[in-house]
Parts: sequence; C-alpha cells; structure tokens
Amino acid sequence: MVTVCMTAYNQAKYLVEAVESILMQRADFKFELLIGEDLSSKDNTLEICREYELKYPHIVTVIHDGKNYGMVANEQRLIGTANGKYIAFCEADDYWIDPFKLQKQVNILEKHPEYSACACQSKIINGFDKYNYCFLSNYGEDTTFDTSYLLQVGCEFQTASFMFRKSSFLNFPPLPTSINGWDRAVFIANSFKGDIYYIAEALAVYRKNEGGISVRVTAAQMKQDLLIAPWLQIINPNLPINLVLGYLYYGVISNAITINTLNLIRYYFCCMYYLRRSEIDASLLQQKANDTLAYRLPKNLRRIFRKLGFFKSYSR
Repeated sequence: MVTVCMTAYNQAKYLVEAVESILMQRADFKFELLIGEDLSSKDNTLEICREYELKYPHIVTVIHDGKNYGMVANEQRLIGTANGKYIAFCEADDYWIDPFKLQKQVNILEKHPEYSACACQSKIINGFDKYNYCFLSNYGEDTTFDTSYLLQVGCEFQTASFMFRKSSFLNFPPLPTSINGWDRAVFIANSFKGDIYYIAEALAVYRKNEGGISVRVTAAQMKQDLLIAPWLQIINPNLPINLVLGYLYYGVISNAITINTLNLIRYYFCCMYYLRRSEIDASLLQQKANDTLAYRLPKNLRRIFRKLGFFKSYSR
C-alpha cells in the first residue's frame, strides 16, 4: 500500500532512529522501506542499511549501485522503484513519532479521493535535543491547503510529514537535479491534482543538524530553485507563473543562510517585480518579502529604505 522513500548519505548517527521509526509502524496493510544509499564516504551508513535489509528483508530494500546521485536524482530513483500506491518520505536524519502515522494518512487518502496528498504537523529539534522543540506550524485543527495558499503562505509542513499518490508522480517530468527545494516542487505539483489535507497532530520530527543543507545553503544554491518554475509549467500550463517566480525569489531572500547585501536587495526587487505582475492577488507575499528584507538588511540601510517608504509596517 505504501512505499517509504529514505535517502541516506553520511548519516549513520541518525539512521537507526529513522529506520526504527518506520519499522514501528502499525498498519492493516503492507508497506516497504526503500533506502537510497548514495555512496556514503565518511561513515558506516551503508553497513547499517545492509544490516536492516538482512534483518527485515520483507520490508527493507537498499538501493545502492556504487554511484553518487545527489539528493534529487536519488529521491527520483526511489520513487521510480516504489511498489506502493502511496509514497511517503522520511530522510535519514528525520524520524516519525507516531506508530500510526502511515495508517492515519492512508485512511484519509482512501476515504477522500479528492485530496492529492496528506501532510501533518512536525516537531523541530536541533541534533539530539528532543526536549527543546518547537512546532513547524501553529494550526490547532486539521485543514486543507490549495496551490495559492502554498505559494503565498508557504508549505506549512516538511518532507517527513508528506504522503501522496504515486499515480500523480507518474505524469511528472524528471525534476531538475540541481535544485534544492525538490520537496517544495513536489508539494506544489501535487496541489494541482487536488487540495492537500493537513493533520494538525505532530506525527514526525524534522531534525536540524550540522550536515543538513538548510543550515548552510547559499543564495547561489537557492537560486537554482528558479528551475522549478518551468518544471511546474509543464505539469500545469495554466500556472500563475509570475506568482511562482515571485515565490521562488522570496525563497532565495528568506532561506539562504549565506547571502550578501547586494544580492539580498537585488533578489528582493526581482521578487517584487513578479509579484506586482502576479495573475492573482499577491499582497500577502509582498508583505512577507518586505518584512524579510527589513529583517535581514543592516540597520543603516534599513533606515535608508524606511525613509524611501519601505517597511511602513515593520517595527523592529
């Protein structure tokens, strides 16, 4: 019924917890775990994967062919190998905390064919500190997200929380392998097929760690995500392309850990250029872009921009 796709690269210290959280799942259907071992070179990730494959051959399959694919290509080969009706993600440094996660999500998707996918609340932790956590979003009850919401408010869920119908992905063209936000691309592409159902209960954990891309991503790397726009346009020719480009430029200025002031200003104006030409009202995302620029600008430049009429609602 479900294929769980797990990419693994030099993540031995987190891998056991991730795999065990999948093996603990209690469901009235069969599920499999595909681990894409991406030629780890610094630890014994492959050995741990092989041990689980030997111990649980009816559940765990290790995909490893002596080649380093990179995150996007690795994820795509797992999806291409999947046997499940549904695809769920859990990267090797994340894990699940509810033994009924798969069952709860499958129940919703089986009962509601109008939903393209199902996500859930997640806890965010740093490293192994499980006691000091925060929640990824602040929704107190279940809800649904459509394409416009994802593009303007953002994806209020993360990779390890997501399950979608494999039949949808069969019609998707190959993802550009140089992008970072492959998961955001998949989230948005699924929303074209129907709303995404969101479970407000925390069923998964997103672990921030020194090896994760989110703690060291550069503006140059984030800019590669602009390639998501033409990919999405192939799937949906009626896509509000200006809104998408504005959303992706907003991703650069808000998510890049390393970005110089000149590029911050430059990409902000690129973002606003497209949002002002958006096919639908993008005032919410425009305000978020203003707040992000104000927060990240040096104080002296912030004062100059404020005198020019920017950041009227920004109080810091």
